[in-house]
Amino acid sequence: MTATNDGLAYVQQHLHFMRKDLTETNPTRLFGKLLIDMGYYSKAKQYYQLVLKTLPKNHDDFPSLYHGLGYTHYEQDQYTEALQYDTIAYEIRKRTLPQNHLDIARSSLNLECDYVGHGDHDRARKLPMEALHIREQSYSGNEHANIAIVLAVIGDSYTRSCDYRNAMSYLTRALNMFKRVSPVDHADIAGTLMKFGYFFEKKHIYHRAIEYYYKGHQMEAKIMIPEHPPLQKYFESIIKLYQKMNYIDEAVQFCNNKLSSQQELLGEYHPNIARI
Repeated sequence: MTATNDGLAYVQQHLHFMRKDLTETNPTRLFGKLLIDMGYYSKAKQYYQLVLKTLPKNHDDFPSLYHGLGYTHYEQDQYTEALQYDTIAYEIRKRTLPQNHLDIARSSLNLECDYVGHGDHDRARKLPMEALHIREQSYSGNEHANIAIVLAVIGDSYTRSCDYRNAMSYLTRALNMFKRVSPVDHADIAGTLMKFGYFFEKKHIYHRAIEYYYKGHQMEAKIMIPEHPPLQKYFESIIKLYQKMNYIDEAVQFCNNKLSSQQELLGEYHPNIARI
């Protein structure tokens, strides 16, 4: 990006949203989250456990740290352990905080992810509605990225249950809201595009699914480092759909393009190259 006024404004806009995200994240948890985002799961787990042992009993940071442990396991597809830790955090917050506290909404969404990973969709379905109710009461004007996040989660839940009318409604609301309140290229927008891809894949409209998967992957690649875990998941979604469509040549071409770009960015012998 050249150092133009437009470019500077774009960077400042990204920094604004990054700063906003940080102010709404527990500082005690930030270092552990950074380790997780870098793929250092065992170190993140050690960090959270150490802080839990160090803090006084019933410290206010306990729920956030338990969620950190839950997130560590969730990112490794260890949903039973994730559910265990996230449930502890959720129950502490329900017991100690006002019923419309934003932290309860965060805990609800964490639990929803765990139940989905566990395959318990009935329990998962109610939790984001609780989060949406809290967040709509908390943010004036009902225009906020955190509301859009919940709308996307609910839309995805409806997709999984094959309620496509409601799924499209919530996903569209989420995407439109993200576009109004977020930078042009943002991880939340990329994630919502991937949810649209899953929506169309479930409906067997594969050409539309590929279109959205590509959009989500390309946006995420613009704003995240090559090692960022969601990028690999987005890549796998595209390859798996090509395989389902029996488009082997397209899958090979996509892999070759990915390999070339990764080698250029990371070097020929980087561990990520072996995963492609």
